[in-house]
Amino acid sequence: MRERQHLHETTETTPHKKPAPRGRRLEILEIFVPYPCQEKGPDMSKIATTGAKANSDEALLQKITAAVAAANEAEKTAETAKAELVSRSKVVGQLVLEAKKRHHKVADFEAFLKRVNGLKLSRAYDLLRLAGGRVTDEQLRQEARDRQRKSRTNKKVPLPTKAELEPK
Repeated sequence: MRERQHLHETTETTPHKKPAPRGRRLEILEIFVPYPCQEKGPDMSKIATTGAKANSDEALLQKITAAVAAANEAEKTAETAKAELVSRSKVVGQLVLEAKKRHHKVADFEAFLKRVNGLKLSRAYDLLRLAGGRVTDEQLRQEARDRQRKSRTNKKVPLPTKAELEPK
């Protein structure tokens, strides 16, 4: 509440008055709000600053320290999630390999995979390669990026020539 009063006192604008002159300096309060996907993390309320603390080096040091701690924790969480994804993908790949052993014919295997929700053929074959150890997750991602880049360059429409623009 105090911060709101402070902000109101510095701007001094009401709906009936003109806004503050351009030469006047307004104080802006910075408040860091974590992303909704962050379930837990450092106390982000320590990052909020008030007008009196904003000019001191200690306040700046605290803000930087809290922001670095939040970034480090987010990076650690992302690395853990990526490792878990790779592990689970290998498990799914091993299960798909078992399905391939049971359904020897390609048509039977593909018909079986169509009954699996959320798994298409190309991803199933990628998971087989990952589970077999023939490629890494990073190699699969790089191949997907290359395919997407090639597809996008092939989709580019050439600019019309002057002969096509002239009416006949």
